[in-house]
Amino acid sequence: MLNKVHLVIPTHWSKKGFRNGSWGPPTDGWIRKTVNSLYERCPDARNVTTTVSQNVHTSTPDVYTEVLRRFCDEFGFTLRLDLSDGFRGMRLGMCGWVRSKYLFLVEHDWEWKQDVDLVSLIQTFEEHDHVNYVRFNKRTNIVKQVLTATRRVGGDLYLMRDDRLDVPLLHTPQYSNTPHIERMSKYREWCKDVESNPVHAGRNGGAGGFEHPLQELSLDDLEMLGVEKRNEKWGTYIYGKVGDPKVVEHFGI
Repeated sequence: MLNKVHLVIPTHWSKKGFRNGSWGPPTDGWIRKTVNSLYERCPDARNVTTTVSQNVHTSTPDVYTEVLRRFCDEFGFTLRLDLSDGFRGMRLGMCGWVRSKYLFLVEHDWEWKQDVDLVSLIQTFEEHDHVNYVRFNKRTNIVKQVLTATRRVGGDLYLMRDDRLDVPLLHTPQYSNTPHIERMSKYREWCKDVESNPVHAGRNGGAGGFEHPLQELSLDDLEMLGVEKRNEKWGTYIYGKVGDPKVVEHFGI
């Protein structure tokens, strides 16, 4: 079953890495911490095909590519050099080269804090076609935000248990690049929505250029369709139960 999953770890060199001292890129400190914590909390991830996708641009030191080659050789990963213009382009490009049924996306600067049963989670995807996306939360699973006139959302608008599922998952209207697993067939549909978005297309090459258009579309459907119909259309979930602590922590800030 795990052969249906492709773990992709996007990475890049940036000046903000130095905020974390000498262990950020171009060293392998960030990505090593991410992988080691993932393997500790989700041991089945060791059995998943894994690609490290390096966003190569003019500010990338050649030394980081060589560091990543050695790192990938050590772990048995594939290193892919991505020439896209920023993270948005990387995400869109995955439609072409990720051939698995499910994409497991984990950027290079996330520490895993809670245990994850990957086999049971993939089994849930297999048995329930309406489950398209499961995010591992960076905050406690509580509702702490409301939708404002400007649509600035800093938390989860609602979290609803889906009683059809054996694995505890909570409906959420939020879409985020935070570590998650998603169904590739649905992901390709979402990529078309991102590509056609008139606000971000050609303007925002960063992470927001991918997740923000989908967030807006999801909130549109929330307003037009209501909670239940939006949930069925999107199939976006958070891992765990209401009140569960954060699963991941972002340290690359």
